Amino acid sequence: MARRTRKQLKGDSKRVYLRLVSEFPLESIGSENERRAAQKIIDRLLEMSSLSEAEEIYLNALIDLVSAFELKQQSTKHVLEDSFPAIASWIHHGWIEIGDQEMTGFSAMAFDCGGMVYEAAECETLGQCIRALENGLRDYMKERWNEEF
Repeated sequence: MARRTRKQLKGDSKRVYLRLVSEFPLESIGSENERRAAQKIIDRLLEMSSLSEAEEIYLNALIDLVSAFELKQQSTKHVLEDSFPAIASWIHHGWIEIGDQEMTGFSAMAFDCGGMVYEAAECETLGQCIRALENGLRDYMKERWNEEF
């Protein structure tokens, strides 16, 4: 992960490093926009014919931050698919609508080209609604296509 430099930069090297840090601070990347901005700086530095020691230190740290962000994105990418496989599968067959209906609570409906195939209605919480939709779609897809989750 992140590397720490014990080397003290001085003079011009320190100024170069601080200029780069002021352009894009070396802190955790929290969004895709920040990742893209960091990647532009990485690309710019990699295109240079040679890098100073300060630029190399900064580049390595920025690459570590981008890598950490991308790793985090990969590890969370399949959380929903793993938790709700029937809903994830259904998206390839049709679509779902989820909402909070005033006075009746949360509801979720699954549709295909023929219309609504399942409705989870009057749920007290969004989590309860999504679990009901998951279970309803599991039953529907098992009955219709013999698909098990």
